[in-house]
Amino acid sequence: MSGSRDGIARQIANASDLQVVVRSMKTLAAANILRYERAVTALQGYDDTVQRGLSASLRQLGLQDRPPGRAAGGQRRCGVVIIGSDQGLVGRFNDTLLDAGGPVLSSASGVVTRIWTIGERMSGAVHDRGLDSAAFPVPATVPGIAPLVGAVLAAIAHAQAQDGLSAVTLLFHAPAPAPGQGAPYAPCLQPLLPLDDAWLHTLAARPWPRPVSPDLLSAAMPSLQALISDYLFVRIFRACVESMASENASRLTAMQRAERNIETMLEGLHLLFQRRRQEAIDEELFDVISGSEALHPRP
Repeated sequence: MSGSRDGIARQIANASDLQVVVRSMKTLAAANILRYERAVTALQGYDDTVQRGLSASLRQLGLQDRPPGRAAGGQRRCGVVIIGSDQGLVGRFNDTLLDAGGPVLSSASGVVTRIWTIGERMSGAVHDRGLDSAAFPVPATVPGIAPLVGAVLAAIAHAQAQDGLSAVTLLFHAPAPAPGQGAPYAPCLQPLLPLDDAWLHTLAARPWPRPVSPDLLSAAMPSLQALISDYLFVRIFRACVESMASENASRLTAMQRAERNIETMLEGLHLLFQRRRQEAIDEELFDVISGSEALHPRP
């Protein structure tokens, strides 16, 4: 590093201001992660309730006494919901997700008829790969997730009615088990539709936690349809929350790395500033000594 003391002082001031911004963003990212983790915890209770309701409805229909059906053969018309990021400072968040979902998007060429992206940047990344998609904005807060999920479910229902869509896959990032090693998130591919037949039979055979089995107040089939809608809502809602938590974890990691770099840079600038200051003091002392010797020459 080189420069005058004034120039170095300006660099120190600018780096200090940047350090304040980085620390604020790091604090905000950490707070957001905690908020999304609490949302997942709160969602778990609702998820358990929905699955118990599904279990009761399936038992009412006698599904536990029927053998599991076979998966339909032939090509299926599929859709993919991709949950990405709409903000910067997250590294290759969107690209990593598309790389992981490449097999899903390309192996069934001509079968994937609908792609829904959450995030304008993700929509652009999908278009850059030669694919068309319908884009939804990323919600800024947890309360904004529910309207988004409702819009996605409405789009899926419309595609089912219009195009005969039979399968939907969720593609999103979930927090990694060991955030300290590598990226703090990992791509997750989760089948959303059709519901797994073996899982439905397992759910129907689940024992009720109370001695008396519940009775449905309405017909079993309408209740089952409503509960399946709630189940899909929970799956997409949870995927959005986990994606947003992963995004903030990635931003937190980036801010921590930036903070360390700024601290290293500030340390170097302070050392350089002290060196320049010492050099200026030495020059002033040399001038004083030289002037004194000129005025009072030695005999």
